[in-house]
Amino acid sequence: MGLFIPLALLLGYHYLNNKIVDQVQLKNVLRIPLLGTIGYSTKDTNLLIQDHPKSMVSESFRSLRSALFYIASEKKCKKILVTSSVSGEGKTFVSINLASAIALSGKKTLLLGLDLRRPKISEYLGVHNQTGLSNYLVDKARKEEIIVKTVFEDLYVVPSGPVPPNPAELLLKDKMTDLLNSFDGEFDVVVMDTPPIGLVSETMDLMRFSDVNLYIVRQDYTHKRYLLMINDLYANDQVDNIYAVFNGLKAGVDVYDFGGYNYGYGYNYSYMKKNEYSGSYYDQEEKNRNQIG
Repeated sequence: MGLFIPLALLLGYHYLNNKIVDQVQLKNVLRIPLLGTIGYSTKDTNLLIQDHPKSMVSESFRSLRSALFYIASEKKCKKILVTSSVSGEGKTFVSINLASAIALSGKKTLLLGLDLRRPKISEYLGVHNQTGLSNYLVDKARKEEIIVKTVFEDLYVVPSGPVPPNPAELLLKDKMTDLLNSFDGEFDVVVMDTPPIGLVSETMDLMRFSDVNLYIVRQDYTHKRYLLMINDLYANDQVDNIYAVFNGLKAGVDVYDFGGYNYGYGYNYSYMKKNEYSGSYYDQEEKNRNQIG
């Protein structure tokens, strides 16, 4: 009884839980390739690449950056679209830190806020949102006025601007197409933060502009049923060049943990803090900070 009751409870929790809890489960449910994983962050900032460049999560973004550089490498200006099923899965968090990681590699990078319904980029980066993409699309601002140089080298941002009454229609205008085409000779990479594809229609329309599409899945948050739609779209060839990113991965769970390495498609290795080898790579930053303080 002492053995079988706990075992039954654990098995029941595993099979009755409707959220994605590990990579094994994700790969069994999801039909699109898994490009990489992003570790769970305990820092009190969304700008991990800039504020904590030696952290484990920052290294996850560098691994994702390396994997992306091999995809659509022939493009003069690579356009990367980031979306998810619903709000809260970390698509804006991934967009900002991925763009920062790419900019740190010396490539001129633009972070484009295409979520006109619930914009968060300006809040996270500390830039104004009074003038942005929505103003440009209704002819209230020029292109030069909406591109903002951040305090970080090679990183620029176009904030979403004030929330319009018709975001889906605005993003379908020819002016949106012309704007994206104009970035080809100006930036090396454009990271497009878009609304959740499971909630609104415009993200599907925006995918025609992108070279690579990233679909964010968050551990212990994303419901299994949310993935049915993206599986159907992929199976029916309605989306292509799309890859999953497993976000918020916590140490100590069943995630193909081989000696401290977290293995995922795209050769993404993340040292887990529970392993003794992580100390010489990621804990040093915290030790140095404590010594200085």
